[in-house]
This record gives sequence, C-alpha cells and structure tokens, in this order.
Amino acid sequence: MTFEPKTYARAIDMRSFIEARPELAAIPYEQKTIEVDGKRRVTARFTHDTTEQAIAVRKAGFTSVPQTKAEPMPKAETKSMSEKAMLADLMIKGWSGRASDKEAASHVAQSYQANVKWFNVSKRLVNTEALKAIRAVEAAARATHKKFTLPWSETGPRLLPAKAFHEYTKEMGAHMDAHEKAVDELIEAYDGLITEARSELGGRFDHADYPTPADLQAKFTFDSELSALDVVGDFRVQMSDAEMERLQAQITKRTEARLAGAMTDVYQRLHEVVAHMAQRLRDYDPNAEKAVLDDDGKAVLDDDGKPVMKTVTKNPFRDATLRNVSDIVDLMPKLNITGDPELDALAADVRATLLATDAKTLRTDADARKAVADQAEKIAGAMAGMM
Repeated sequence: MTFEPKTYARAIDMRSFIEARPELAAIPYEQKTIEVDGKRRVTARFTHDTTEQAIAVRKAGFTSVPQTKAEPMPKAETKSMSEKAMLADLMIKGWSGRASDKEAASHVAQSYQANVKWFNVSKRLVNTEALKAIRAVEAAARATHKKFTLPWSETGPRLLPAKAFHEYTKEMGAHMDAHEKAVDELIEAYDGLITEARSELGGRFDHADYPTPADLQAKFTFDSELSALDVVGDFRVQMSDAEMERLQAQITKRTEARLAGAMTDVYQRLHEVVAHMAQRLRDYDPNAEKAVLDDDGKAVLDDDGKPVMKTVTKNPFRDATLRNVSDIVDLMPKLNITGDPELDALAADVRATLLATDAKTLRTDADARKAVADQAEKIAGAMAGMM
C-alpha cells in the first residue's frame, strides 16, 4: 500500500519523535529529505526484521522494508505489471420476470384519490422459483469474480492477478455451464409458467408482457472477458517527446494509485475476517442460562416460584468462521500483486497464531479461546493502522 509518510520541517524534530518512542528507537532507520508542496521536509524509512516492528513503523506513519529483503532482480528479469496481472470483466444480464402495469397503477390511484404519477405498480410474470436457479448462479459468479480479483477502476474491469488465473477461469467456466443449464431449464418450462401466470394474475394477465422463447433466451448474457493490462499505453498518435513523457507520467501515477487501492482491498479483506473472528470468540458463551418455557411460551417455575433455568450456548462459534480466515490467508499469495512483504508477514502471522487451533478446541477450551481472541484483536488492531 502507499500512503503519505509522516514528515517534519527539521531533522531534530524527526529524531525527537523517534527517540521518544521505544518501539521505534530500536529499529534502524534512514533519514530522508523529500519535497512536499514545494517545501523540503524530513521523513524516515525503517529497516525491520520482525512483523511487530513492521506494524509499529506503519502505525507511526512511516515506511519500512524487511532487513532480509532479497536483492532486486536484474532488469531483464523483472516482470512488468502486464505479466503480473490482466483485466477481467464479468458481464451478466438477464430477465427480471416482472412488468409494470399502468392500468393497475391508475386504478390504485383512483381508489385513493391520488396522483397516478406517484404510483408504480409492478407484477410478477412467472413464479419466483422459476428464476431461483439462475439468480443463484449469477450470485455465485459475482462472488467468484470478486474473490479472485482486485479493484482497478470505479466501474468496469477488475484486476486479475496472474497467479489466480487458473482458479478463476476454472470456477468461472463451471458457473457459465451452470448458467446455460439453468436458462435452458427455464425455456423448457416457459409455456407451463405462462399458463400458471394466466391463472394467478387473473384479469391483469397480458400475453404481450411475455417475450417469445427465442427472445427470452437472448435476454440472458453471461460472459467473462479477459484483456491485457496496458500500463503505459500504446501511443499511435503524433506527439512530441515532452507530451509523450508527460502523458506516460500521468498514466504511471494513475496506475500506482489504482494499485494502492487494490492492495488496500486485500488488507481490508484480511482485516474483516480477523476482526470478525475476534468478535465471535469474545461473544461465544457455551454456559449461558435460559429460562425453560412451557407449550404456551411461559416460563416454567420451580417450587419456590423461580424460573427453571437450562444451560444453552449463546452466540455459537462456527467452523465457517475459522474456514473463512483460512480461505483468505490461502488466497493472499495470489492477490499480493505488488509483493508487499508486510502483507506476507501478516498472513503468516495469522496462520501461525489464529489457525493453529481448531474450531472444536476453541469452543471447548476457554483459555485457548481467550488466547486466540487476544491475538486476533491484536492483529486486527495493528491492521487498522495500516489501511
């Protein structure tokens, strides 16, 4: 991720800030002079060797690099962004199975002595169950698209890391097959659905609301389009070297901003599941008490007139909570398109501390549950300062 680093007008201020914080003073750093809004400012870049140090540096507002960072790859071997990722666009269109009814709207408005322009009456054209399978496939496809891709522009294509290409195309191909099958089943049942609608809609049935089977099938579109990521641009127009350089600089700046947004999304995904896990562990109570109720819903009383209580589990901690964290951690290497070492370190930390204990143990062992909840809150808190 990128962010505006903490800066000071004088070197002495920078040193004072760092020396006053033990968590920073022990970490080697390099003082740098940069220009901000036309003024020379002082900042620092730290060299860390532990995840805790990296988190402390980020929370303080500075940048850091791992002490064991490998030497840069030779220029000839360095991969460009176009080799690391591509653009993926998911296009899904369908049929709503609904239609507006102006005559019914007019009747309602007249009944209530209201302005018809303020009414919009719609009707179902087919049983909602008829479109349920198609809607389920569409939702699953959108979830897969979001899972394996990162934000790139406000609308349109998203960034698909090359490392996630095979899983993305495999799952999207399965969704496409399922979508085609569900649409075919709808077309096969179409005549029967119209007959049912004629009975259910009564006087508001209008055969003109229904497209022909061929037109209905054409309304459904499911396509996943992949295209190359053009970072610098293919300039095929006449322009001066200065114009070319300025335009390329603009594109590079915009690309860097988009990459920063994409990586922020990755951090947010990890933060969301870790924070949720911490909350679920805190809320879970296997020994909560609840009053016993009779058949009429009234509390059963004992001989002393007090409610009879039973032990119940409050706010259950489910296996899916742990599985969601595991799924995100497994996905991190594929989504870490910039090779951010801090993200790799965080993912490794989550795996080592939060995923080392199974869900059954977390439900039955209060000490283990508290220890893991503490770790989850610590990691979530640190990540909140890094996004």
